[in-house]
Amino acid sequence: MISQIGCAYRYWFKAIFKPGEVFDTFRSDPKKLEISLWILFFFAIFYSITALILYFAQVLPLIDPWIPIAKEKYYLYQAFWTIPWGLATAFMLAGIAHVMAMLGRDNPSPFTFKDALVVNSIAWVIPSFVLMWLPETFVVPFFGGVPWPGWVDLLRLSLLAPIWQVALVVIGMRKTHGVGWIRGIVIGLVVTGVGFGMFLPIMR
Repeated sequence: MISQIGCAYRYWFKAIFKPGEVFDTFRSDPKKLEISLWILFFFAIFYSITALILYFAQVLPLIDPWIPIAKEKYYLYQAFWTIPWGLATAFMLAGIAHVMAMLGRDNPSPFTFKDALVVNSIAWVIPSFVLMWLPETFVVPFFGGVPWPGWVDLLRLSLLAPIWQVALVVIGMRKTHGVGWIRGIVIGLVVTGVGFGMFLPIMR
């Protein structure tokens, strides 16, 4: 288990700079399913901890929650639903990517759901970790909110993160499922759109 956790962190941080190389190595790892789960699980834990930090720092959500929860306690509740919601979403996105990659294939047997999970664990976690988790954990709590103008949030959340995720999905699915550029881009756009749609109602 310790070695799997070590591999998870190694793939995680190396993928920030060399995603193609990581996908090549990761997909041939006999423990790729377990390592993918560790990546997803630890990232969900990190975000749960961030939610608790925001709660204790008395930071309020920027957008009023649609769920009937007091704004003052929203991040407390978010700390508990982030892990199951995150894991379920990751599995769903991997399933969508795998099915889309298999459509119309004469011989889909060489390609597996595990490989799609490998791709989506990296593609979802890396942009979220760099563009969302790091600033929201190490900057926002100390200022009682975002200290930058609104266009910076728009840029990092609505432009850079989706583009990065789509790019990683394309790179990964081409490596693991042999899809062409057009199909890879379509898969990336669908997976990224569904992923953001899943988290938009609950993440503040």
